[in-house]
Amino acid sequence: TTVNEGTLRLRDQGTGWNSSIGIGAGATLDAVGTGGTNRLGTGETMSGAGMFVKTGAGVVEFYNDTNTFSGLLDVREGILRNNGNSCLWSGCTADMTVSNGATFDLYADDVYIDSLDGLGAIDNGFNQAQTLVVGVANGDGSFSGVITNTSNALSIQKRGTGTLTFPGATVNIAGALRLYSGTVVMDGANYTSTSGATGDTMGDTAGSHASLILRNDTVYNKTQVFWLGYGNSSTSVVDMSSGAMILANGLRAGNNAGTINAFYHTGGAVVSSSEFDFAYGSATAYGYYLNAGGALPNGGWVQIGRSGSTGIIRS
Repeated sequence: TTVNEGTLRLRDQGTGWNSSIGIGAGATLDAVGTGGTNRLGTGETMSGAGMFVKTGAGVVEFYNDTNTFSGLLDVREGILRNNGNSCLWSGCTADMTVSNGATFDLYADDVYIDSLDGLGAIDNGFNQAQTLVVGVANGDGSFSGVITNTSNALSIQKRGTGTLTFPGATVNIAGALRLYSGTVVMDGANYTSTSGATGDTMGDTAGSHASLILRNDTVYNKTQVFWLGYGNSSTSVVDMSSGAMILANGLRAGNNAGTINAFYHTGGAVVSSSEFDFAYGSATAYGYYLNAGGALPNGGWVQIGRSGSTGIIRS
């Protein structure tokens, strides 16, 4: 099924409709699901640079489809779901908007998108850990809704050079936040990650640059280790001006060789119940912690220059 101009509306097609989908630039496919589950093909493909819109209070799902879409996924009402254990989104560079009251459910596989915007909900509603990969084409986005996992762990992975902002968002996940590159801004957000074995990381890719900005009374709460400089020769920067950072297992900056890691702490409080290290794991790692108005880390201990690395603390 190819939409080259105008709008094609599919309404309550059930699970028997089976077709690949192509949406040309400037064209729209409106998938209306007013009740039950409505399936857009099984093992098919989705491509094009147009607009895919989900309306209606029911569920519309992709099932084991390959997605190379580069347009806009606009979830306006109800639930858009990614179902089947053979969905392949790694070639998708689409932007996604989730409106207030609507939900995008990763459900059965990892999902790759460029920008993320809206006031709605992101969920993992299936009993299998999934990852939402954002920023694959260097886009900027602003999401003020809720990200959670009602059935199993959901992780967020930030890629590309763009900025993902969470103004007033609630992010409560059992997975991890992994900042491969680009910038994540927590702007009055409430972030909680309860992952048992996976720490939050920055600078995962060799040679990358990652930034985390915490402002406007953001609360950042992590039960596992927070790692800076997770990939060789990467640069990681944390800029905290207010709020609270609560680290049950501490922070370790400079995990790998050639990394440059900085924490600019100008306001708010850091509570670290374990070690707060600048730098940590390599003789060629560098760590810099500047305290210029924030409350000094308390609850654990502060170390510099571990394993022969270079660490600086300035207050």
